Amino acid sequence: MRKRKIYFAGKFQPESGVPFERMLLNDYRANMLGLDHDQSVMTSGVLTEVADGFLYCGSFFLKDDVDVADTRTIVANDLASLEESDAVIAVLYDEPSIGTTSELVSAAGNGKDIFIIHPYQETRYKLKSEYWFAITLSSVFCERNGRHFKSVQVDRLTNEVIDREIRGFLREMESWG
Repeated sequence: MRKRKIYFAGKFQPESGVPFERMLLNDYRANMLGLDHDQSVMTSGVLTEVADGFLYCGSFFLKDDVDVADTRTIVANDLASLEESDAVIAVLYDEPSIGTTSELVSAAGNGKDIFIIHPYQETRYKLKSEYWFAITLSSVFCERNGRHFKSVQVDRLTNEVIDREIRGFLREMESWG
């Protein structure tokens, strides 16, 4: 059975006074992949086991390239990883991210299964998230393309909550065949 490729989307959550390298280690992707200090970064195209039957195919910034990374290269690598993926898992933090929104729109338009985790936010819309448009658009595209879509709203985004929700989604994906 072929292992499905998962692209993790979402802004690296900034932490005040925390060096960038440490911030990468505290990120949910590093947590899900069990990365430690010596393995803190990966580059695009590296496939890493997430769980039985699933591979992570997204990108991490190389610690030595953080200040000098070419933005066109980052975008090209991310798009290639998105195209290669079978599903996209996005974590949407309180602060809106144009990059994450763009990744969701690209994934939805390219017929990927999508799982979104986001915090409850007070808005005037029925969907209580500042990402209401990206979430709704992803849902509509998935429905049109016959793909799976799921959105989970949580009170607080912690690595433990994110880990639990993602692992639940991966178990659900196993039943899709």
